[in-house]
Amino acid sequence: MDDELKQYLAAMESRLNDRIERMETKLLSAFHRWSRSMEIRVRHSGNAVAGFDERLALAEERISDLERGATE
Repeated sequence: MDDELKQYLAAMESRLNDRIERMETKLLSAFHRWSRSMEIRVRHSGNAVAGFDERLALAEERISDLERGATE
């Protein structure tokens, strides 16, 4: 290959590498923003589930007390 073609290909490779790097950065930034919002949602959902679990445990305890009272 002649030098002109080699230089052209090297320049094209450099431009492609730069473009790929910018795209990777954009994708990672977008994913990070999405993951932060999902993390907040999951944390809030976990708190809500914990509250329901506690209420369910109390209801189960009351039912057990009622069942024991009915069998005595």
